[in-house]
Amino acid sequence: MEVVIGDVTSIGNEIVVGFSTSFGSGIGFWKGVAPAVNESHDVELEIGEAIVWGENGHFSLNNVCLIEMGSDSVKLTGRIVHIDDDGFAVLDVNGSVVLLEIIDFTGGIPVFVDLCIKKIDLYPTGV
Repeated sequence: MEVVIGDVTSIGNEIVVGFSTSFGSGIGFWKGVAPAVNESHDVELEIGEAIVWGENGHFSLNNVCLIEMGSDSVKLTGRIVHIDDDGFAVLDVNGSVVLLEIIDFTGGIPVFVDLCIKKIDLYPTGV
């Protein structure tokens, strides 16, 4: 996923970045050497928390990918393209793949979903 860095802040040993994409913006934890403001990077997103269906995961009313800030979380809208019996899922976010766990998912796939995420990690790919 291509992101442009909007701001960079250090909190303890963590690097927090504001970032934007062609389909929205958010805040995440940068995993690597601190980037510079206005730099463009290809990154992989990692969601470290499980999504509990009906709590922080819901069917989306929109059929478009989106990243936006909520009051205390990042809202990520994407399309589940695969989920196995253990709840491990593949989320397509505007052509980028995000792997995650969804607990108690009910429904067919593919389907657009809204996820409210407390922590997103961004890993620069170096591409």
